[in-house]
Amino acid sequence: MRPARDAPAENHLQLELEPEPDPDPLNQGTLGATASPSSYLPVSALKHQVGFAADVTHFLNVQPGDIGARWDIGTSRGHTMLVVGVNLDRAKAPPVSSSDLNFVPYLAGSAGYEPTVLDGSSSGHGDANTRMITSDGKTGLSGGAGRGVMGGFANANGNVIGHTCGLSSSSDWKIVNGQPVINPTWLKSIKGRLTKETDTELVFGRLPVLAPVVP
Repeated sequence: MRPARDAPAENHLQLELEPEPDPDPLNQGTLGATASPSSYLPVSALKHQVGFAADVTHFLNVQPGDIGARWDIGTSRGHTMLVVGVNLDRAKAPPVSSSDLNFVPYLAGSAGYEPTVLDGSSSGHGDANTRMITSDGKTGLSGGAGRGVMGGFANANGNVIGHTCGLSSSSDWKIVNGQPVINPTWLKSIKGRLTKETDTELVFGRLPVLAPVVP
């Protein structure tokens, strides 16, 4: 969305907003403008760079301030997030092959990263989540706005091939007889949480730099 020209500044410097038309992938790409777009529309807007400066296609280029958006392909369901950090210190590496029943060949050769996001959600993003609260001796997700950590898997070209809405509480590797081996508990957790890019598309985009607001 862009500020309407000559929009008056009112209390708290609020600006009237003129909706930016977004291409609708469920309606032959026709343009539609609304102040409250369905969650799947930001994916299309981001990919067509409508209101965005760039489509960030390489996971290692995602940075704080970028927008993450996902949609269940072919449906009106989606979700939008603000990236506030990406853990690139140690990418998690699913095995290239394994005899474990929870081995996911789809992830072979990929690298797993951990974006921290701000969003509004009823389920949050796993245990690493500000919505995980304790009240009256019970701990659970409160829902609403908050910060959480999700998982993203990229192929050798840096393209997203899958994601998890939360992280496994287990380490991806463990030491057995002095040797590092893939942790079967981690594999099972990832298999149960994984959403493939072919089913639910996750994309990232960079917002344009705006001129500072002068009171």
